[in-house]
Amino acid sequence: MRKLLLCSLMALFAMFFVVQGTFAVRVITTEGIHKWLVAAVPKTGPALDALKKDWIKENIGKTEAELSNPDNGPEKGDKLTGEAKFDWKAIEGRKGDYLVDFQRGDIFGPNDNITAYMYVYVKSDKARTVDLWIGSDDAVAVCVNGKEVWRNPVLRGAGPNQDRVKGVKLKAGLNGILIKVCEQGGGWAGYGRIEPIDGLSISTSKKGPFEPIPKPATINVYFTQFLNLIGPSPGGAIPAQKKDLISEWTKGKFTEEMVAKGIGVARGVKMGEEAWTEGEFTNFGGNNLQVLAEEVFGRKGDQNNITWYGYTVILSPDDRDVTMRAGSDD
Repeated sequence: MRKLLLCSLMALFAMFFVVQGTFAVRVITTEGIHKWLVAAVPKTGPALDALKKDWIKENIGKTEAELSNPDNGPEKGDKLTGEAKFDWKAIEGRKGDYLVDFQRGDIFGPNDNITAYMYVYVKSDKARTVDLWIGSDDAVAVCVNGKEVWRNPVLRGAGPNQDRVKGVKLKAGLNGILIKVCEQGGGWAGYGRIEPIDGLSISTSKKGPFEPIPKPATINVYFTQFLNLIGPSPGGAIPAQKKDLISEWTKGKFTEEMVAKGIGVARGVKMGEEAWTEGEFTNFGGNNLQVLAEEVFGRKGDQNNITWYGYTVILSPDDRDVTMRAGSDD
């Protein structure tokens, strides 16, 4: 049985066991929208403060929400600050997932305490409801067709699919999407994806040409629902990785190997401070284990020196070889 390790920046330590059976999965891609208009406003201060201020209105008089109305949207070469380096330009995200690294030399270059805006025109063949998937470093807000639909005052590194904005209304014809990303130190990047993409095309100009959003080359199956267990791991992630904490928590009644075989794993079975409790990951990045600890176990605030075990099962119609991946920090 292979152990896969997940942890947060605060030494939140996790083990993930895969055995036979079934739980909820989500089929998803990491490939976002590949073309954007981008602009930036420098010297906007710490990210959480910058998120509260409308830098579009500060510079050109229109609000962020008003700019997301496609009738008011920007074009390549339009001024924002009047400093050419930071005014509206058309770019493509990095190959693979199309995350936009604003610190690229051909975009804005290295900066701190700065706010970026990403804009794309979306043409829909009919009125429809979609989900937006957002990634950001750091704080982020999203406006669509004249209305703010998402705001997350967060400090984090950027990755695909960090925030899910459900039930976004697109109208038949032209739509505008504006993403605001406020940075205060280190990395600086943004990401956006629409799901589903059927009947949609995009452009960096309201005049077109419009092109269909490419079908993703890679589709991933994520396990989202687990029986979850958390408990203390004194000493941090590295020492905890070497221990059988389930055995420690249960004074030898159960072990990791027993749990991996399904022994002792059921809703409500207590092992140490907590009992196995069903819960679902709401995202695949950021502080997802911190969020799970709060939503599933009611643990408020920052969690340190704590271990998460997740148990799920997979049913296969036959014997097969598969590739399994895990992400971790640390």
